[in-house]
Amino acid sequence: MVSVSYRAKVSTVVLLSLGVLGLAGCAGQQQTAASIQGEHSIVAAPVEDQGNAEAAAETGAAQEDTHDHTAIGAIDHRSLAEPARNSIYSCNLTALGTALDRPWVDDNGIIYFELKPVIEGAVSWDSQLSITVDYDGRHITGNGLPDHTTGVYPVDANSEAAIYGRNPNSIRTVAIDYTIPSDPVLAATPSCLPMGAIGVALSGGTFFNALDADARDAVANELFDSCEGHPQMTGQYHYHHDSPCFDKGNPGEHSPLVGYALDGFGIYGAQDVDGHEITNAELDVCHGHTGAVPTEDGGTEVV
Repeated sequence: MVSVSYRAKVSTVVLLSLGVLGLAGCAGQQQTAASIQGEHSIVAAPVEDQGNAEAAAETGAAQEDTHDHTAIGAIDHRSLAEPARNSIYSCNLTALGTALDRPWVDDNGIIYFELKPVIEGAVSWDSQLSITVDYDGRHITGNGLPDHTTGVYPVDANSEAAIYGRNPNSIRTVAIDYTIPSDPVLAATPSCLPMGAIGVALSGGTFFNALDADARDAVANELFDSCEGHPQMTGQYHYHHDSPCFDKGNPGEHSPLVGYALDGFGIYGAQDVDGHEITNAELDVCHGHTGAVPTEDGGTEVV
């Protein structure tokens, strides 16, 4: 259940596309875990299939709507020490970790999602999420459980997925309590992304950055359920990139809001106000985009 109450103007100012390098890039000037001020969060632009390999090589990311497609993953040791396209400006790490030998990733980093095992199951949860806005900012509280079904965790030891890494964690209630800017302002310079939660999805789960615990591209190396999520050690269900279970909106229209980064900026899918897919060239080094977004009254606002 999502409860959203607005007591002041809501302004989301960045359109983000969610891709294989996930929520990967920079954040705002970090104040506390619950209040991160002003600046783009990031993700790379979409690539739909192997036929777009040239574009994929430029973006290093993909928009996932199904599991029957390909995308470019990050399997090199690119720097994580500064803001850059197709990378992450990490607070904790300096370079991408060594990729694992995965049969669904070829030597060029192309991920074949139809070959990637999916954590099976259809477990329902009592999702609770409340978003209110007042003069102190946007208040987000919840229990961390998604409003869609998930796979069965811990992963069945006899399943195909367990061959490549048996996630031993269970999905649990994890309290979400953030106050973030309701009218975020871009910082003068980007700041780094921490590990762990960097945003909250309207589904009730959280967004982590694109890295796994060993500094690898999580989407290329880790396994997820059919909604592209999984739990970490404390049971927090999270996403490293786009989910087919998010609201995709309508063709020819702006992608719907799917969540908020902890710096206050809205997280959207890859389509702009005209329904065109945002390219990597249109995003900054934090993979953010300033442009027209839908307003609550059905119009648009350039922010």
